[in-house]
Formats: sequence, C-alpha cells, structure tokens
Amino acid sequence: RPSNAFLKARAPLGPDSRLPATGTVLRRDLKGRNLEVTILDDGFQFESRAYPSLSAIASEVAGSRWNGFAFFGLTPAQKDRV
Repeated sequence: RPSNAFLKARAPLGPDSRLPATGTVLRRDLKGRNLEVTILDDGFQFESRAYPSLSAIASEVAGSRWNGFAFFGLTPAQKDRV
C-alpha cells in the first residue's frame, strides 16, 4: 500500500478542478447559521481563520466528519435510480 508521502509526491499540481475560482465565496445555511467560506489560492478562509480543506470546516461546524465537497454542494447531483 502506498504511503501518504508517496501519494502527495504524485499528486497533480495546481488547483482542484472541482473548486470554483479563487475568491469565490461558498455559502450554506446550517441550522439557522449562515456559513461563508472564501476559496484561497492555498486553502480556505472561514470566520477569519485559514483551513487546509473544506472537510475541516464542514466537520468543525457540523460536529461530525463530512466530505467538504458534499457539505457545500460541490458534487454533481445524483441521478435517480430506476
């Protein structure tokens, strides 16, 4: 099984293609709380703090582990199964 260091060394450079452009503000309401996250060149900003991932923000505000892309609605819509 490859180590994390090996995988990071092999990771493609540049921004994640699933993210909107730098400077974009993601918004989500959670239990009456308005969440706003700004996409930075090297991470994310939420409530004046820098975060390395959307998952870190989502997990902190939700109180449980979350996929950041799913939490902020950045995943393609699932098609209904017939």
